[in-house]
Amino acid sequence: GIFIVALTVNKREKKIVSKAKIHTRGFVYVKKSRDILRESAELVNQTVENYLEQDSFDWGELKGAVREEVAKFLFDQTKRRPAILPVVMEVR
Repeated sequence: GIFIVALTVNKREKKIVSKAKIHTRGFVYVKKSRDILRESAELVNQTVENYLEQDSFDWGELKGAVREEVAKFLFDQTKRRPAILPVVMEVR
């Protein structure tokens, strides 16, 4: 299945403008997995906030950090490895 995470950040102010929204296809049944989806969204928000506290900023690094954390969490919870697609948009 696929696991899509979308959020918006303001790179200059180093803050999240729009919190993470999760979309899945062929991964878990959404109604039964609301808790996992909510917890993974919180994990993504926390990961991005932690990344934004650093001095450097690299889009690839940020997406990699999100992908890594979410992959670990989802495997722990479901024993599955969906394709994780982080979509981080920038607002100016």
